Amino acid sequence: MPKGEDTSERILDAAQAMAQKRGYNGVSYRDISQVVGVRTASIHYHFASKEILFTALAERYRTTIMERLEEVSGEADDALARVKGFIEIFRGVLEVDDRMCLCGMLSAESSGVPDAVNVEVRAFFKVCEDWLTEVLATGREAREVRFTGAAGDRAKSFLAVLEGAMMVAHSFHDIGRFDTVASTVLDGINPK
Repeated sequence: MPKGEDTSERILDAAQAMAQKRGYNGVSYRDISQVVGVRTASIHYHFASKEILFTALAERYRTTIMERLEEVSGEADDALARVKGFIEIFRGVLEVDDRMCLCGMLSAESSGVPDAVNVEVRAFFKVCEDWLTEVLATGREAREVRFTGAAGDRAKSFLAVLEGAMMVAHSFHDIGRFDTVASTVLDGINPK
């Protein structure tokens, strides 16, 4: 990887770690420069504005979730296992230094976040909802999951509940709260 790309990735990594704990308004170029060990001018060279930085960050986060969802789809044998894999992705975020979903954090600040960033945040949620909708619809057809209502509505609800569970678990610094909610959601689609 060329040196400039390495610096860009380190900047994105540092910004993401901070944003997942502090949100958009809790991250400054000065904070990032101290973590990465470069001058703020170097950060501006790679990302001319905070809007450009966070747009790239949200896009990278969405791309990462798409890759993870492809892995889950390839590894899991049925819809219930895929949904459990989805939950594990979100739980894994909490396990890393009690972080929040980046797009969940940015969404909570949407009125104070540039439009370009909000577009990427919505794209992230759409990817998650579309994937869950497909998994739930296919799973219901195969009798692997059971639920009432439209698969798309269930996917939207499921995602919102998980994001909320992350927020509450983060507030209490108690991942068990997330696990309890996730278990309840799974009970709601399990064809026992």
